[in-house]
Amino acid sequence: MIDQKYHQYAGPFRLEDILQHIEKDQQVLNRGELDGALEFDDVASLAEAQQCHVGFFENPKYVDQLNNSQAGCVIVSPKRRKHVPEGMAVIELADAYRGYAMVADLFHPIPKPTTASIHATAVLGTGVVVEDLVVIGPNVVIGSHVMIGRGTVIGANSVIGERVTIGRHCNIGNQVSISHAMIGDRVELLHGVRIGQDGFGFAMGPKGHMKVPQLGRVIVQDDVSIGANSCVDRGAGPDTVIGEGCKIDNLVQIGHNVRLGRHVVVAGMTGIAGSAKLEDFVAIGGHAGVAGHITLGAGTQLAAFSALMHETKPRQRMAGIPAMDARKFFKLQAMIGKFVSGDKNDN
Repeated sequence: MIDQKYHQYAGPFRLEDILQHIEKDQQVLNRGELDGALEFDDVASLAEAQQCHVGFFENPKYVDQLNNSQAGCVIVSPKRRKHVPEGMAVIELADAYRGYAMVADLFHPIPKPTTASIHATAVLGTGVVVEDLVVIGPNVVIGSHVMIGRGTVIGANSVIGERVTIGRHCNIGNQVSISHAMIGDRVELLHGVRIGQDGFGFAMGPKGHMKVPQLGRVIVQDDVSIGANSCVDRGAGPDTVIGEGCKIDNLVQIGHNVRLGRHVVVAGMTGIAGSAKLEDFVAIGGHAGVAGHITLGAGTQLAAFSALMHETKPRQRMAGIPAMDARKFFKLQAMIGKFVSGDKNDN
């Protein structure tokens, strides 16, 4: 069950309230079949849910959990509705997972500051501009001429370098460092994120490796989320750019001059080398690598544990080391599996 000590709670809600909240984003396909007067206390997993809970079902691996669940209501897509047992209310949505996210957010909204607060141990430089409802935590250090937008929260022990700008309603976690950067609105930087440090630039030679000055910035556009302990290097001359709506997981390295388009998704332990360009809606699986100075066309998908060393056309699906067309890769793996199995039988 969700422990309300750690997560803000706004319930309970009638089913009618839940449906209205979902319909801010998408249509409920079976609205007329539902009893809007039913009341629910919270969301819960299928295994833990009781009659007062709303559950979610999409993966057929969990059909047994659904059949044994005590949930009073479940959110499903049309193709999964046939699995729902009799007597359980059904919210049918074209995008069931997105609908569940909205319901979970209804019961457990992200806390927003209602009063401004600057902790006594925070250190602010000269000319810092702080708008309304900003919260600055313990031991935060803010350089001179920084601008922080309305409703932004900065967690404990974070360091904001000189002349950085941070937009409105941002959530900056604990022990975050930001320099040489312009941050948009509604940006989330989780604990330990590093933004704007030197890129990895050296002129290598027999006399030693000379550091190349990194003279660019990091531009983080609106509605970006960057996971814990991820690093975004500033540009060497051109800027490093993280486009609107990008979602970056924990422990990701983004090199200097990289440009991410809009709504790019990068899973954990991935490294993107300098000057790579990822166009809109590219999706990168975990522990993947992208070589420098290449362009991934819009909508490209790169599988986990892959290494991409050449450019892609839009909407290609790539996998393997080195990465190739995903269909070819999986056929090759099947062939290798048969070959190895055959060798064992021969012995």
